[in-house]
Amino acid sequence: MITIVVMAHSRPASLRRLLHSVEHLHRGADAQLIVALDPGATDQHDVERVIADVQWPADRLEVLRAPEPLGLVGNFLRCGALAEERGDLVLLEDDLELAVTALDWVRCALDQYRNDPLVAGVSLNSLWFNGFSHRRFEPMPDGSDAFLLRLPWYQGMVVTAQWWQLWMSDDSAADMHPVFDRFGTDEWYPAVARAVVASGRFFVYPRVSHAVNHGEPGVHFDQRTSWFQTPLERRWRSPHLVPAAESLARYDQFMEYDPVVLSAEVADVPSDVIIDLTGQRPLPGSGPVLTIRSTASFERRWGTARRPLEANVIHDEPGDGIRLAYAVTGDGPPLVRAANWMTHLGYDVESPVWRHWV
Repeated sequence: MITIVVMAHSRPASLRRLLHSVEHLHRGADAQLIVALDPGATDQHDVERVIADVQWPADRLEVLRAPEPLGLVGNFLRCGALAEERGDLVLLEDDLELAVTALDWVRCALDQYRNDPLVAGVSLNSLWFNGFSHRRFEPMPDGSDAFLLRLPWYQGMVVTAQWWQLWMSDDSAADMHPVFDRFGTDEWYPAVARAVVASGRFFVYPRVSHAVNHGEPGVHFDQRTSWFQTPLERRWRSPHLVPAAESLARYDQFMEYDPVVLSAEVADVPSDVIIDLTGQRPLPGSGPVLTIRSTASFERRWGTARRPLEANVIHDEPGDGIRLAYAVTGDGPPLVRAANWMTHLGYDVESPVWRHWV
């Protein structure tokens, strides 16, 4: 039985919307529901009323009330640890909303990836932006209804007992974007991300979201943002999923294309290449680099007319916007300085929403 775990503290209106979407899940009768309340909020009485009104069979509903305030990190750790005694969990923060198809996706993803040695978890949300470059994230189409990324995403997470143990494992060997050094102590996400990266595994993401974040004010945001909005799936169909090793849509912790996949498709690209198509990652002083930054010399070069950018290398697009080079320090300016299209669309990339990323 899948257990849906809702992490609640404040925001009764948000919690009501989430629980309403839980009540309308397709095949929801097969799931257990736990509401894990972190006490101490000024509006706790209103939160308790929302929980009391939830329409769920009493024998499959449990409310866990901590004896004292745990904080966001403490409540997350308490909830995730339930996987070791309850089995498969869907972890939800209270500003989310589920599609009616959410549990269908969870079951299919677990059937395919539970024992996959390259998988560390499953997301319910289809991450649409690259938070490091402030540009749209465009995973490579490959015939599958999922893509893989070596970073977790907190907008609806599926965890098994095995995956939870991995999330809680040593993360000292993780090679991360420098932004992860700037997270506060009130964040659980960086530690889990580092553990996933250190494991060498990936998170599985649906191409269409089964959960969405409404970006409402809370611990980390002072004002509401629509930045996280993605379309929610409305009608279920069984997805086509392939083993992680066969995916052509695999991305690393810098949200760059997996070099193992690229080198298998392009003979001139070595499998140990460092991919830097967004110009965001720290680069070594030596070794093969596929980059958009200027270089003193290069072995091969390609244009940048195609999307996603790695498609230019795969299809041998002529031009000089991407280079395969050696001895790149990472200090050179981009060969192609694309406009920040998010700013042109009216998004404020300096707003509080970017506290998680920049």
